[in-house]
Amino acid sequence: WGFAFTPAFIELAGIAGFDLSDWSIAIYHEITLISRYTITNNTTLLNESGGYGFWVLGNELLSDASDQMFTNLLWDIPTGIQLLNEVGGVEDSIMFGGVASGFELVSKIDIEPAGTNGVALIGTGTNRDDFAWAFDTNIVFSTPGAVNMGQIFGDLIVPEAYITALIMKTNVQFTVVGNPDNWTVQPMITTNLMANPVAWTMVTPFNEQWTGGTNQVWFNFPTGVTNPIYSIRLTAP
Repeated sequence: WGFAFTPAFIELAGIAGFDLSDWSIAIYHEITLISRYTITNNTTLLNESGGYGFWVLGNELLSDASDQMFTNLLWDIPTGIQLLNEVGGVEDSIMFGGVASGFELVSKIDIEPAGTNGVALIGTGTNRDDFAWAFDTNIVFSTPGAVNMGQIFGDLIVPEAYITALIMKTNVQFTVVGNPDNWTVQPMITTNLMANPVAWTMVTPFNEQWTGGTNQVWFNFPTGVTNPIYSIRLTAP
């Protein structure tokens, strides 16, 4: 990491179909922001490994494997890396070679100019907390854009689908991501989340289109309903 003559990259992994548009990676030296890389619009994770996909920020030595390129290098530690979502919320923060408030300390670092070593998440699971940081020769640099050596993603029994956009103009439109295997989509509606149980009703009729793990759903405004609350139900094919 940080030497111009060695491969360097940051890899994100997530559920296929997830839209990373406007997410960003911020890089710090100590607590000073050095650079920020914003992921371009219409960047959706592909289904590359068991329902998961990858996105890579790399240097020129990994141009073939990178989705976006570094514009500068930072080799001196402590180095902080922060992942932010599309509204600027912090999803993850790690720091190498130092301690800072709000950052997880990763004690594994590679300070040798040879730079053949790497730091990667390994373990088995489906969520960030299921994995732990490890340091080993070539554990990262051989797998940009693929599962790390020593990392196993568990089976996706139920897709973790999310409504990422809701537009209500002449009709109701929303975008659902996280449906890589094209499970059947059914929009639902209720007016009271305090009820026990909550009375969800199917929205009918509706229109739907699926592409690469993302569903576009649209339908007319329900008649006679005030303050509607929407959700999505997925059914295995």
